[in-house]
Amino acid sequence: MMLGVVFSRDRAMQLDATLRSFSVHCRDHREVRLFVIYKATRDLIREQYVRLAQEDRDVNFMEEEDFRSDFLGLLSAQLIGRPIGLFRRALIRRGAWVGRVNNLGVTFDRLRHLLFLVDDSIFVRDFSLHEVCEVLDGHPEALGFTFHLGRNVTSCYSHSKPQSLPRFTQLEGRVLEFDWSSAEDDFGYPMQLSGAVYRTSDLVPLLNTLPFENPNRLEAQMAARAHLFRRKEPCLLCYEQSVAFCNPINRVQTIYPNRVASTSDYSIERLAGMFEDGYRFKIEAYNGFVADGTAATQEIPPILQHPPNHRR
Repeated sequence: MMLGVVFSRDRAMQLDATLRSFSVHCRDHREVRLFVIYKATRDLIREQYVRLAQEDRDVNFMEEEDFRSDFLGLLSAQLIGRPIGLFRRALIRRGAWVGRVNNLGVTFDRLRHLLFLVDDSIFVRDFSLHEVCEVLDGHPEALGFTFHLGRNVTSCYSHSKPQSLPRFTQLEGRVLEFDWSSAEDDFGYPMQLSGAVYRTSDLVPLLNTLPFENPNRLEAQMAARAHLFRRKEPCLLCYEQSVAFCNPINRVQTIYPNRVASTSDYSIERLAGMFEDGYRFKIEAYNGFVADGTAATQEIPPILQHPPNHRR
């Protein structure tokens, strides 16, 4: 009942870490239908994505051709349960101005929830998607469930400053609820792609009407329309302690000057070369990681390991 989409660009090694840490810490990861939409600007990295697809048969890999059409086509096909026809594909390609027409005939019974991930996320603590969806369904005032927030997130990486924690309400188990509409910084940013679950009935009608050509523009368009949900769904859910964090060791896009690690030790080219030599992230080294001050995004040097039986 859940569709997961992972967005990746020129980061085969980091994507491998995201997928492996997700499968280790998500107790019911086989219940999500997981797709990777990837873009490779170098032949070597494209080959590495193909290799990952062959290694992990439980994950579906799609090479990006036209991002908006690829993404919305995937959503439509999964929602209707079959490949989309020429009419719907033509609607998607016509752009955002006919997006409302593309919403016609779409129901949300097949896939009720959407999971979004990006390729520099690392999961560090166990969680259950069944629990996430159950709590989300039981609290209609909540827009989504985010994995990168919790009581431990006391500073904002992107703005390089401390941030105030919102007033939390304790729900079932480890789950907290807070009002994103009155929160600041990371807690006031309810729509993002780096690690969150939303209802398809909330997001898909909106996504079909948005203009975007890559994941960064998509998130910006979503964030700019968060106010549409302010009255009906002003709350957001998270665990008491974040179960994942983003590690921005390099930048793969030039659209937004997002803060990133200042060192060039882990450039796209270097990581691709290390991946080719058999290096991988040592996932178990991150288990239970808690960042002091910043947990949503935290710069730490990659902890790598080299398989002894690797053969090029």
